[in-house]
Parts: sequence; structure tokens; C-alpha cells
Amino acid sequence: MEAFHVWAWFCDLHSARTSNGYGWNPLSYSEITAWGKLTGERVRRHEVKLLRQLDLLFLAEAADGKK
Repeated sequence: MEAFHVWAWFCDLHSARTSNGYGWNPLSYSEITAWGKLTGERVRRHEVKLLRQLDLLFLAEAADGKK
């Protein structure tokens, strides 16, 4: 399964990511849904799972960098 488009989506979502003063906030389902509606992208269930997995990896690496 090709998933390059999911990486591009993740980068776009990340560029609008919020923080809480201590670090990055995780991407929420509502943010992914809103992004899909705004961009016209139809995000399928397996793509949401991939986005969330990428987000978990990003947040873990970001937290690791703070230690």
C-alpha cells in the first residue's frame, strides 16, 4: 500500500499543530476531520490510523529531544 499521500497530509496537519506551552499537542480526530473537510480530502479509516501512528511517533521523538 502506498502511503506517501498520508505523509504529505501529516506534514500539512503538523504545520497547523498547536502547543500547550510544554510541548506539542497531539492531532485530534476533530482536527483531522476539519482538515479533510477544508481540503476536500476523503480520509479513510486506515489513513486516520496511519496519521495517528505518525503523530505518536512524532510526539515520542519530540519528547525524547527534551530529555
